[in-house]
Parts: sequence; C-alpha cells; structure tokens
Amino acid sequence: MKKIALGFVTALALAASVVPFTARAKDIKTINASEASGKVSVSGTAEAGMLAVAVMVYDESGKDLIAFETASVSDENLYYAEINVAEGKYLIKVADYDGGDFKTATVAPEEKKAIPAAPNSGAVK
Repeated sequence: MKKIALGFVTALALAASVVPFTARAKDIKTINASEASGKVSVSGTAEAGMLAVAVMVYDESGKDLIAFETASVSDENLYYAEINVAEGKYLIKVADYDGGDFKTATVAPEEKKAIPAAPNSGAVK
C-alpha cells in the first residue's frame, strides 16, 4: 500500500512539474484619465486580488507608445498614476500587470478659457 501511495505522490509531483501553472489575469473595472499641463493622470478600480496595473500612453492614433508606467493596486482595489508628457491628445490603455484585456480612455488638454478684458475704466495717469 505504501508503494502505491508513494507512486501516486510521485506521479502527481511529476505532472505538476510538467503542466505549467497559469493564473487568470484579472480585469480593470474602471478607468478615469485626464491631461493637464503636460501631465496625464490615470486612476480607477481593479478586480480584487490584482497587485499592479500597466498604464500605457499612446499617441492619438494608438500606434506609437509614448510612455509606460506601472502602478500598485491598493487594498481598496484602487490604482493611480501620473505620467509627464507633452501637451496633446492621447490614447490610454490600462491592464493587469500580469496580462489580460485592456481598458482604454482618450484624453486631450483641458480647454483653456480666455479671461475677458476688464472694461475700460479710464486713462492711466
């Protein structure tokens, strides 16, 4: 009986060493992104158990990678990253650092509002 049990344990150990362990990538739940003064801010929520996210900033067309940053995921499943870039329009992609599907968002510079000139109140002396 001991030989059978030992053979079974050996077979299990051998099978475990041959079959690779694959973890399922977790999902990004939400993504919020904005660009202001040459800085892209990205935040959101992740699936429970995710440790870190990969944040990628692409040009507006989504073809050229401009910047890459990682951000840890808090115990509350929140992530946040700030990336310095030139002012412009960008495509943001966020995914579990272990892989999986991306969530995307687009950002553009905040519209700057012109300050109206003060009404003419007279000549300066």
